[in-house]
Amino acid sequence: YQRRVHGDYQDMEAVSSLDKVYNAICKAVSNISDILRFGTLTETGVNAFGDHQLELDVKCDNQIYEALKETGVVAYALSEERPYPIELGGKEFIVTLDPLDGGSVIASNFSVGSIFAIWPNKNKLIGLKGKDMVGAAVAIYGPRTSVILYNEKLKQVDEVSYVKTKEKEMWATTRANLKIKEATKLFAPGNLRATTENKGYKEVVDYWLNSGYTLRYTGAMVPDIYQIFIKGEGIFSNFISPKHPAKLRFLYEVAPFAFLTEAAGGRSTDGSKSLLEVEITGYEMKGPIGVGSKTEIERIESAFKHQNLSLIHISEPTRPERISYAVFCLKKKNEKPTV
Repeated sequence: YQRRVHGDYQDMEAVSSLDKVYNAICKAVSNISDILRFGTLTETGVNAFGDHQLELDVKCDNQIYEALKETGVVAYALSEERPYPIELGGKEFIVTLDPLDGGSVIASNFSVGSIFAIWPNKNKLIGLKGKDMVGAAVAIYGPRTSVILYNEKLKQVDEVSYVKTKEKEMWATTRANLKIKEATKLFAPGNLRATTENKGYKEVVDYWLNSGYTLRYTGAMVPDIYQIFIKGEGIFSNFISPKHPAKLRFLYEVAPFAFLTEAAGGRSTDGSKSLLEVEITGYEMKGPIGVGSKTEIERIESAFKHQNLSLIHISEPTRPERISYAVFCLKKKNEKPTV
């Protein structure tokens, strides 16, 4: 298996351990591209999070695990379908992943994707923070199959695309050193129901609408954030309220996008701080997310600072077995009594 990196061809034996993981991801993604094109939308039940599980979810999950195991460098992998450490025989890395993001729109033939975070093999992740990641990648399956990934050697975010001819199949670099500008007028707001209770979220959404920002939102996380890297600007938001809590998983969706966004010069936030500062307390953590252009992240944090709600993090002690989770929720701030 080969991929083209900035004009040079590299095989598995010639690259670093981290590149072996990226090669495995690209190999799995190329296979998943075919699975999605010819697969069916049969439901098989629900996953560990209670979401409807498609046969495609399981097939994509298996493809990725098999490819990661072949690298010989991945110690454990965890996914939305299997949110607990599974041994893969290596010693260097832990990979967390969402094998098929966008299940709610796939029947409409919208673009969907796969999300990956690469971590050092430490303490089965517990106690690490988002900033401890060593790499990340996001694949999108649309008219083209492409991946944005963190190029550790050049300290930048690149895009590679799957090229298939009669003679060969390969991954070619299509965009190098992706950058996210500080200012934007493009927004993709998720979980808008939360604006009925979350005044800070309502404030920023109203600002975007009243200021004539361009709405670009599909309801699938991967294309809604991927566009920010390609256009070089934008803001994606998915914030929460007491009646409309967090649904996005920190390890499998939130953290990888936060890492890639900040590596490309953008910013991330949970409403008060960078998502790379969030500590891992369990394998089923859920939380809010804002990623994209710096000016809009600052706008969000300013609006949230002045509302009468505070973000708190609730988690159960992590158990050695499969059941372990954490969630984000909002509570009323303690108000000073009037005299």
